[in-house]
Amino acid sequence: MTCDLFKLADRLNAELEALQQRANNLNLPDDIEAFIDSGIAEAEKLPKEEPLRQAILNQLHHARKSFHINDEPGLRLAIYRSLERLEDARFNGWLGGIRRQFGKDAEHRRQQIKEEREPVWKRWQAEADKIRAESVVELSVSEVARRVKARLNVKGSERTIRKRIS
Repeated sequence: MTCDLFKLADRLNAELEALQQRANNLNLPDDIEAFIDSGIAEAEKLPKEEPLRQAILNQLHHARKSFHINDEPGLRLAIYRSLERLEDARFNGWLGGIRRQFGKDAEHRRQQIKEEREPVWKRWQAEADKIRAESVVELSVSEVARRVKARLNVKGSERTIRKRIS
């Protein structure tokens, strides 16, 4: 158990060092406070339900504190982490927009297809009713679909016709 904790601590330390290394490579602007203010303004534009919003704001406030106490490594790390999270939050927003758009478009497209195909399906049903009326024996739905396909010279599959007639 103790050995596992030491391994975990070592791994976390290595990850933090790698993160700090990337943060040290950041090109910071001359006016750090304006940069932090603009980051806070961007984060506040995020939806309140965005889970990363508060974490971004916290990192930026930490960056401001680090700036005021001249803790450059802390400043760089806080800015780097806030930028990463801001990028993730923007991606989450983009992904959510895509999901909403496809959901809306998919429903619209289903309705559009239904409106376009409804007359065809009604014609299939009318022909199926005629075929059943003409037949002496009771036909299976598959047989009726086969005959509808032949009579109306339908290019679609019998299975599609079978699903649309009752």
